[in-house]
Amino acid sequence: MRNNQDRFLGNTPAGTQNPAGSESSVFSFVAPIDIVDLPSKGKYYPPTHPLHNVESVEIRHMTAKEEDILANKSYLDKGIALDKMLSSVLVDKRVDPRTLLMTDKNALLVRTRISGYGPDYSASVLCTKCYSRNEIDVDLETLLQIEDAQLNENCSLESDGLVRIKLPKTGWTVAVKPLSSVDQENLEKTLEGRKRHNLDQNILIESMKMFIYSINDVTDGGAIYEAINNMPARDSHYLRTTYPNCFPKSNSSAQLKCKDCNLESVVEVPFTVNFFWPNS
Repeated sequence: MRNNQDRFLGNTPAGTQNPAGSESSVFSFVAPIDIVDLPSKGKYYPPTHPLHNVESVEIRHMTAKEEDILANKSYLDKGIALDKMLSSVLVDKRVDPRTLLMTDKNALLVRTRISGYGPDYSASVLCTKCYSRNEIDVDLETLLQIEDAQLNENCSLESDGLVRIKLPKTGWTVAVKPLSSVDQENLEKTLEGRKRHNLDQNILIESMKMFIYSINDVTDGGAIYEAINNMPARDSHYLRTTYPNCFPKSNSSAQLKCKDCNLESVVEVPFTVNFFWPNS
């Protein structure tokens, strides 16, 4: 009994080694690999990005290591726990999760969650009418459904991963990009900073600054900011309404019928650290 216990605890007597096939090898485990199709199909990354024209990536199934990452207080305080977790499961270590396009990142988060705990997910959301809190049950497989880009005659996807849109009034050609995780983070920080300093939030202008790469091939930030401020309303409206259709979208919503007011609505499924901690 003592000998068996020593081997289980790793207390192998000095001068001996565990032979291949011994009891300790029973605990060896290689995490399975999933192949995840990217909603972007790699078309919207610049040529310098490791996912340029890459249609799918490999991720390992979650293990206790990833659970530890998600519970790490330092990562949680800095808001980087999800990125650290994705970095751990991605097989291609050249890929920085912060540079992922939001649709691709959401697809990876959903597939990782399914591999770890299955497709059933319960979330707490607010009713948009009476603001009461409701529990919804989501089949996460539905969040992997993709809606393709809808480019009109004034839009074209180029080999550099940018979509170029010709504006109807000025005739300017505006090159736009989908937002990455870091772009979204920077936009939120900018808006929070303006609010903190009692400045007008300028949500429309700040959002356009974030997704516009160039105007008539001019990439200087100051020139783009000036152009946005002087853009005719017709062009501004056209750009803002055309932009969302230029890129693939992944489903991130669910149906809600409020338990208090009976309103039926569509709500966003929250992608937080709690997404990876099932109730049971």
